[in-house]
Amino acid sequence: MMYRQSWSASSDHMGSLSLQELLRQAQWISALTARLGPITLHLLCWESQALFEDEIMLLDRADASVRMVLFKAGEAIVSCGRVLIPPETYTAYQAQFAALQTQPLGRTLLYGKPDTTRSAFQYAALTAVHPWWQALTRYGVVPPVPFFVRRSVFHLAGRYPLVVCEGCLDMTLLEGSHEWGGVYAQQSL
Repeated sequence: MMYRQSWSASSDHMGSLSLQELLRQAQWISALTARLGPITLHLLCWESQALFEDEIMLLDRADASVRMVLFKAGEAIVSCGRVLIPPETYTAYQAQFAALQTQPLGRTLLYGKPDTTRSAFQYAALTAVHPWWQALTRYGVVPPVPFFVRRSVFHLAGRYPLVVCEGCLDMTLLEGSHEWGGVYAQQSL
């Protein structure tokens, strides 16, 4: 089944106000940890894959190394990530990628690096026809509908692209009047 996905530059109207605020956080896992306690990363896959139609348009290429992960607070799966790593980026940072294992990518490769830049966020509410939603179900994870996600493009050393996509899986843990602490996306890394 074909899908057509629209991505927006705004998180407005993306679920509750708590979710909108989380979606604007630059450091997603840090914000989740502040709210929910320790977060653990579980690797679903890391392999070369054909990219989805909307990813091809974003990176102007048809394939990349894809790292899919789940983030858990205790036993609850609260979030997931999909990282697209073009071959030239993987080659330039092969030692760092090899050392990642179950460590979050942001802490190791992205944040606190003066020569790393990040694009503005793009937001979407995915449905069950989107390939990312379907890929998660193959691992036994059933995302909510709509599945609220965001993505941005990092450039390592100013020239090696890497796309980070993040999605909310357990909306019940995110609801409430609590304000999210942390760094907002509009600020620099």
